Amino acid sequence: MAPVMNDNVVGGAHATAGVVSSALKYVADISKINGCAGSLTAAFDGHAYRAVHQPSTINDFLPAGRLNPARFAKKSDEERCSSWGLSMYTSCEKIRQMILEVEKTSKYFRKIVGDHCAKLALTATDGKRTQADSSGHFDFHEYESFDATKAVTQITALFP
Repeated sequence: MAPVMNDNVVGGAHATAGVVSSALKYVADISKINGCAGSLTAAFDGHAYRAVHQPSTINDFLPAGRLNPARFAKKSDEERCSSWGLSMYTSCEKIRQMILEVEKTSKYFRKIVGDHCAKLALTATDGKRTQADSSGHFDFHEYESFDATKAVTQITALFP
């Protein structure tokens, strides 16, 4: 997979205007969900990977709960909590495997989530996360000051 850089979202500093906050982004929504904040226990310092479009847009870095809140209105607390985090993976290959699996039942899934992999450099000051599951997926809940577009260090095509 050859790296594809996109000047619109590949950046350096993670915090917006140099301000660091440990308050969760979307806290007003998360606080309404039983047990949500308590599930965010995994420390994090390293790389995470997210499916994106090319060229990437800000919507590639918004949680599903923000993009389509009605979709989660009648879901379980666990699913609603997850919807307010960014879906991340432990590698680009895990994202590729997930897309291929979902496309068995949803032919156009790649058009929805994107067909590129963004590599993000994250630190404990950027947010909290859940533990990765067996597919390599975890939810990353951003702190208010975090700007995901500035944490992107590389964008790679998943299906060259």
